[in-house]
This record gives sequence, C-alpha cells and structure tokens, in this order.
Amino acid sequence: MAEIATKPAARDRNRSHRASRLLRRPEGRRSSHWTLGCGLALSLLALEAVAEFLTPDEARIEFNWFRTLSLPLLSGYLYGALNEGVRAAQGALLALAPSLRRPEAAADLVARVAAPPRAVLRIAGGCGAAIPLLLGLILLTDRAAGVLAGNPSDLFYAAAALLFWVLAGLTAAFTLENSRLFGRIARDLVDVDLFHLERLRPFGSLGLRLSLLALGALALIGLLMATPEAGRAWLLRARLPAGVPLVVPGFLASAAVALAALLLPMWAIRRRIQQEKRFAIARIAEALGPHWEETAMDRLEEGEHYDRLPALLSLRAQVSELSEWPLDDSMRRRFGLYTLIPVLTWTLKAALESAVGGLLG
Repeated sequence: MAEIATKPAARDRNRSHRASRLLRRPEGRRSSHWTLGCGLALSLLALEAVAEFLTPDEARIEFNWFRTLSLPLLSGYLYGALNEGVRAAQGALLALAPSLRRPEAAADLVARVAAPPRAVLRIAGGCGAAIPLLLGLILLTDRAAGVLAGNPSDLFYAAAALLFWVLAGLTAAFTLENSRLFGRIARDLVDVDLFHLERLRPFGSLGLRLSLLALGALALIGLLMATPEAGRAWLLRARLPAGVPLVVPGFLASAAVALAALLLPMWAIRRRIQQEKRFAIARIAEALGPHWEETAMDRLEEGEHYDRLPALLSLRAQVSELSEWPLDDSMRRRFGLYTLIPVLTWTLKAALESAVGGLLG
C-alpha cells in the first residue's frame, strides 16, 4: 500500500485511459457533468429522429416509447453518474486527507480515482462492446441484417446500444475499482482515532452516494417500463435459453453494483475500527492486570485508594460501546430512504400505466 501513496501524480495521469479525460471538468461547475449528460441524451434523441426520417417506410421499426427513449436517456444518465461518482470519491478523499498517515498523499490518490488501471478500463469497455454485438448476432438477426444493409434506423440503434453498454461497463468499472481503492485506504493508509470517528464518515457518505447512483439507474428503467406498450420492446420480450427475461440479469447486475458500492468502502473501515477497538480493550485489560477484580477488592478492603480503576472501567465501557460503522443518524435516515426507491419506483410505474391506460381508453 505504500506504493499507492507514493506514486507521482504524473504517472497516474499517464496510466489513465482516454475515457477518463471526459471526467475532468473545471472546478466550480459541479452540475456540468449532469448538463453534459442531458446534452448527450438530447443529441441521441435528435440523431434518432434524423435516422427515422432517413429510413424508408418499409424498413422502419414499429414505434415504441421504451425503445425510443431508453438508450438515449440511460446513456445520458450513465455519463452523469460516472462523473458524479468520480467527483464524490475525490471529495471523500479530500475530506479524509487529515486522517491519512501521509496527508500529502491525498493529491496522488485523487488523481488515481479519475484514472483506474488501463487494463481495467479496457476489459470493461471490451465487455460493454461485446454485449450488443452478441445480442445482435444471436437474438436480433433481422436487425443485424439491417445494419449490414446500411439501414439508418438500424445503424443508429446499433451505435446507441454500443455507446450505452460501453458506458455501463465503464461506470461499473469506475465504481467498483474506486470502492476497492477506498477499501485498501481503510486497511492501510488511514489513522483511526476511536474518539473522533466522525473523521471517517466520508467512507459512509461515499458508499451511500455510489449506491444512490446505481439505484437511480434502476429507477429510471422502472419508469421507462411504464411507457405505453413497453412490453412489446425486444429487451422486455427477449428471454434467455432458461426462459428468464433478458432484462432480469441487467437488474441483478445493477443491484449487485449498488450493493458492492455501498459495502466495500464501509466494510473495510468497519474492520479497521473493530481492530482498533480490540487493541484498545487489550491495552486497558493489560493496565488492569490479569486479576484486577481480586486485586481491587483487596486494596479496597485494606482501605487503599485505587483511583485508576473507575477511569479504566469507564474507558473500557466507552470503547466497547463505540459504533463500528462510519455513519451518523442523518446517513442512516438517508439509507432508509434509499431502500424505498425501488418500492416508490414500481408504485409510480403502476400509477403511470394506469393513467396512460385511462387516457388511451
């Protein structure tokens, strides 16, 4: 771990993938990545309209709101979420800087957050690119034929699917890699002061922020599924050989990323806190002595004052009762609200389906 702390920032920048350059936005413009995400979504929608206009009537795909909106909106959201996750990790590192064993290492770690290992990004991007290609070759042979024939709408959906899955792979890679990095920081680079655990709350706030971003993608998908005749979209109709709907693995993968983003940073720091608590209790026990009960009673019976005993017992009780999670009450309330997001999403989905059904007769 000393290697992580001593790598120069220039080397970290050299290791970054071209995709990571998109993450570097000017300071003071925190909302710019969401603005760019909205711009990306609108640009894709405009390109989609142009592609549909240029496609002959006989080659056009039947209109479907889910298919029309899903790839542009989800791609824009993923771009914003990817940047927001990196910014949250950098902010957490700056907040943790005073608690690092080498505070000057914070700048190098901030650079590392925006530049995961190039091999990780290549694997994530490659897997993301392979998914739409495999789906097109295996499940959508007619659409693959349209791409080969140069049909504009098919070309757009192929390019949009490629962009979406590459962004999904990169988002998952950044999220998991930075969560693992914070786990290593918790194990090896941070100093734990048991009586100032509030300094470690950035671990908890980062985990909550990353999990919220993953849950946001699930909520957006749920709302898109409430659009008219969404069930006729190929993604919702297609099934795996076992009969499982194709959308189910996507939901499970998103849920797994959300859970890992929440637990990896906090679980590692919780283990550090537990280790420090065990060490402190062991030192208190050493100060008390192996048979402190008998010794204390003998001294009290002899009329000898033993002033250290109450202080040591009180200290041991305080250390034993210290929380092992880097969360305060507000974070716990936020976590409770986050767990309601899937429920609220499906409730709103049902309400929208009912309202649309009523309007359409």
